[in-house]
Formats: sequence, C-alpha cells, structure tokens
Amino acid sequence: HPYPNAREVTLELTRPATLYNTVTGEVVGENLSGSQKISLPAEGAAVIALLPADASVTAENGRVSADGQFLALQKPAVDILSPAEPKQTLTAKSVLELEAEGLPDDALTYMAVRIGDELIYEGDPLTSLALDDIPSMRAGVYNLQVKVRTASGLTDTASIRVRVL
Repeated sequence: HPYPNAREVTLELTRPATLYNTVTGEVVGENLSGSQKISLPAEGAAVIALLPADASVTAENGRVSADGQFLALQKPAVDILSPAEPKQTLTAKSVLELEAEGLPDDALTYMAVRIGDELIYEGDPLTSLALDDIPSMRAGVYNLQVKVRTASGLTDTASIRVRVL
C-alpha cells in the first residue's frame, strides 16, 4: 500500500478462520469470524492467507506450513523501530533504533544502512546506530533503508521515508 500513513482494511469472514500474514510471518488471529480489521503499515503490505480455524501453523527446515501445506519460506527479519513514522526528521544527533533476527540455524552476519544513495553503515548487525554525522547530505526527504543477510544468503529489507536537516 503506497500511502504514507498506516491504514486498516476489513475482511469479511463467512466462516471461522485463522489468518496468517505471509509478509511478516505472523499469525494475525486464530478462530476469527465476521468483520476483521487488518492493519497495513505505512508504505507496507500484507498478504493474508485464510486458513481453517483450527489450522496448526509450524516452521521447520526454513518452511512455514499449515497442517502440512506450504505457506511461505522462513526469512530473516529487520524492522526500523525509530524513526517510527514516515518523514520524521533526522539530524546529526539522531539515533536509529533497529531490530533484526536471523533464523534458528542461520544467524545474521551482515547489515547495511542507507539514506538515499549514501551508505552510512556496513558491517555486523546492530540494534542502534548514532548518526554522528550524516554524510554530506543536502536537506530533503530520503528513503532510509536497512538490509540484513544471513550466513546462507537470505535477506530482508526495511525502509521508511525520512527528512534530513
């Protein structure tokens, strides 16, 4: 969803169901029926799988299944905790707060952080990054992107629009 603000969509369930978001890898709700609101993050997406209400969602050997039926591949995850809202202002005193997770048998080994086209960090995964000096960037709105990679090469990317002063 291309909007700068979070939105909600409503699903009308005609029978009880378990909802699984294949983008985030999370069970949204179990044994749900009727009108259900699903939150879409700003400039984000959700792909919701409707499963039987009593479905058992399991993750094994890099695959997520519901009652033995393939749903999605497991993947590492990265999230930008702060700045949390699109177009928040970043300065040389800002600190990025990040959350990243590998897989049980496939640890994170790499992280890259970019603001626009500028690579501002590359190396081992971090949970915070002080922006002591934002590399010679003109004031403006940029895409802040964080990418992680596991030892086996699986990747995930999170991004948010930010304002640089």
